Amino acid sequence: MVAMLATSCTDGFEELNENPNEPAVVPTNYLLTYAEERIIDRVYDGFDNARIGMTLAQYWSQNQYSEESRFQYRPGTNNTTWDDLYATTNDLQQIIRINEADSAKGPAITNNQIAVARILKVWTFQLLTDIYGDIPYTEALNITETPTPAYTLQSEIYPDLIKELTEASAQITPEASSFESGDLIYGSDMGEWKKFANSLKLRVAMRMVDVMPNEASQAITEAVDAGVFASNDDNAYLQYLTSQPSTYPLYVDYVVNGRQDFCSSNVMIGQLQRRNDPRIASYFRPASSTNTYIGRPFGQSPTNANAMPPATVSQLNERIYAPDFQGMLMDYAEVSFILAEAAARGITVPKSAEAYYAQGITASMNYWGVTDGGAIGAYIAANPYDGTNYKQSIGVQKWIALYMQGIQGWSEWRRLDFKGVFQMPVDGPLININQVPVRRIYPNNEQNLNNANYLKAVGEQGEDNYVTKVWWDVN
Repeated sequence: MVAMLATSCTDGFEELNENPNEPAVVPTNYLLTYAEERIIDRVYDGFDNARIGMTLAQYWSQNQYSEESRFQYRPGTNNTTWDDLYATTNDLQQIIRINEADSAKGPAITNNQIAVARILKVWTFQLLTDIYGDIPYTEALNITETPTPAYTLQSEIYPDLIKELTEASAQITPEASSFESGDLIYGSDMGEWKKFANSLKLRVAMRMVDVMPNEASQAITEAVDAGVFASNDDNAYLQYLTSQPSTYPLYVDYVVNGRQDFCSSNVMIGQLQRRNDPRIASYFRPASSTNTYIGRPFGQSPTNANAMPPATVSQLNERIYAPDFQGMLMDYAEVSFILAEAAARGITVPKSAEAYYAQGITASMNYWGVTDGGAIGAYIAANPYDGTNYKQSIGVQKWIALYMQGIQGWSEWRRLDFKGVFQMPVDGPLININQVPVRRIYPNNEQNLNNANYLKAVGEQGEDNYVTKVWWDVN
């Protein structure tokens, strides 16, 4: 279902961003390959996912260099995250411009290519706005004309993301071709892209359900009717390869560069052990000194981390940094938990909340190699759906299933506010903060190079710090 990552398609792509208003000389399949690889490399690299996402979600602690698990983040990496994600949206917009200017491929292929670009733009913009809040959006896709774009309120971005996905899904012709080559996610299978558009619409809608309940409910119903993921075979991911330069980013850190900075957190290990969760063996390894699962206290100081050698705590399962691991954009387990919550909220969906809850756990277990139906059934029976406290019940299981998707796990905690899981750093934060961060501050470059719009955004959204909530975070 998923195309293999091409090893020779990205050479020289840095030049592609020089003039986004004259893109006709660039084949769209090259642009798509570069955009897909760039966005997933960025999201899963050693900073954005490992040091930021996986520590914000408290899945991981740090064996050393523990600043991020104590909420101190490096300004330079924040600039890179912002710049790379925006560059990717411009590459995707370039695909749209090329197709709008040249209809020689025929309307079905043209529309299919445009739809793929729109879907990936939504995925990227949602990630950006969920991290920062209000962001440049409506003026962000023409660098030449608007080098200092205005910010758009998140309350305006989210409805437009729904609109984009609705239109992208509708314009897809599943039986027609799209990109001749270069699609690293679905190999130009437009039926799968349509399912992804509708499934992503579920994520967007559920994220806004507490602030726009009627619009979210309608979007969820529309997405289900249009067709969402039905099994793990539909998962949207990039399959990395076993040879460089097309390997999973963490493989480079762990194997090529010989760094092993990350390990289990006592937060995640504790939740897995409390539930006798068989995924623990897929997520982590027993501590080599005791052959038992032990999580490193989250947020240790360097001194205390050094006093607890890596051999005494559970390190990452080797699968996590295998060269051919998968960079996940969205999976069937998440879709199932979204539908469970929809049912719990009284939104009309085909199954009950309890059925979708079990489906989500089963999908996650299967993905991580737990296939014993009896063991899965026993786990669900021991950890049943609680309709009287569905946010806690669904929230914790969804968070467990989103392992390796750090920003998504953190976002679901922010939205659902499930209790008894996240904690403050054991040795205290390195910044003046008395809670787990609920957003990232804007990059320094944005403050320096787009200052007027930055100041306007801060005035509308609230102080640019780690405790100012984004629009949809109201609980």
